[in-house]
Amino acid sequence: MEILKNENNRLKNELDKQTQIYKDEINKIKRSINNQNEGNKQEQKIYMPPDEEMTLDQLREAIDLEWHPEGFLNSEIKVGNPVMAGDEMIKVVVVEPEDKGMDRSVQRLYRDRFPELTDLSADFEILEQITVTKAGANKSTRKIILTKYDETLESVWNMLCQVKRTGKCVGDSHTPPREMER
Repeated sequence: MEILKNENNRLKNELDKQTQIYKDEINKIKRSINNQNEGNKQEQKIYMPPDEEMTLDQLREAIDLEWHPEGFLNSEIKVGNPVMAGDEMIKVVVVEPEDKGMDRSVQRLYRDRFPELTDLSADFEILEQITVTKAGANKSTRKIILTKYDETLESVWNMLCQVKRTGKCVGDSHTPPREMER
């Protein structure tokens, strides 16, 4: 029994040491990023107050800037199945020009889970489902945005602006093609 206690203590000490090494390494990386941020603050050419909407011309200018990873800290990335995200989040399904039947990837998951999406034909539509329990005590509203675009930057930009105006959304984890017109 004493041997097991000693081995347990030894393993715990090793784990604590390794954990501290990882924490120190993470802190070193964070300090390095912060030092890079300090040196790059003068290079930032575009500042948008959070309540203002960027214009397409500002986007074109921003595309060619070098973006540092810390610029994406306002993004919240959650791993999981977006189709199963809670009803309080607006779900966004982006339909590609060459996949109007929504036969690929995450779009297919949405199509299979919400067949009503296939009946929507406009370039931007919101499907809203309201569920009320028999007693009427609980009510939930699910919103799903179905949006389409062509492969121009202007089309993608207009689509994103429409989505932004609808509120906090869960994306469909699909990125439009990189070979679009600038």
